[in-house]
Amino acid sequence: PKNYFNDFLGLGLSGGVHGKRSKIDVVSIGSFSFTNVNVAYPDSLALKNLRLNDIRSGTLGSDILKRFTVIMDYGSKKMTLRKNSFFNRPFHYNMAGIVVEHDGIIPIKDVTDRSDRSIRIQQNTRSTSVVSIYVNPLFTFFLAPKFVVAEVRDGSPAHLAGVLKGDELLSINGKPFYEYKLQEIYELFSSKSGRKIVLRINRNGVKFKKRFVLKEVL
Repeated sequence: PKNYFNDFLGLGLSGGVHGKRSKIDVVSIGSFSFTNVNVAYPDSLALKNLRLNDIRSGTLGSDILKRFTVIMDYGSKKMTLRKNSFFNRPFHYNMAGIVVEHDGIIPIKDVTDRSDRSIRIQQNTRSTSVVSIYVNPLFTFFLAPKFVVAEVRDGSPAHLAGVLKGDELLSINGKPFYEYKLQEIYELFSSKSGRKIVLRINRNGVKFKKRFVLKEVL
């Protein structure tokens, strides 16, 4: 392809898979057609142990298949596709340039500011004219997955902002990391060009913020 960028494509049986991301004008499957479709080209190292038969030219990924209800008829060796609500959605890719992954579990203490929190009133033992009021906030303790940066694409907005592999994410756009699912983070990073992203990061015990703007490169 003429327009592409080098990227981390995912994990394979032998580890990380790198290659090129690009777009093609049209993809047709039977009577269905899509335009401006994301494609990925794994590098030769990722394919060296993969046996390709003569009629195989690639892999149909989830970005296509999620747009259908898929019915597999193994007896007849037939696959039936029916359009679903995702069919007309545009094709997006990760514009931030970072891959986030789970890295264990960490304890979280959350303080809830509630209007109905308990109030305890106590008479001061030294003076009958002084009343002490104790407000007890609600503390919640729970375990949450730790999110770390697993890959950073060279030249990407996150890379230019100074985000490094191994950085721990504490919050994204002011929202605590534990309120996100990994898929929601990916969807945010793939949402739209021009969106501002603010990451609060922990790097070797030092906490700080990194800011960047999502930008299309294809």
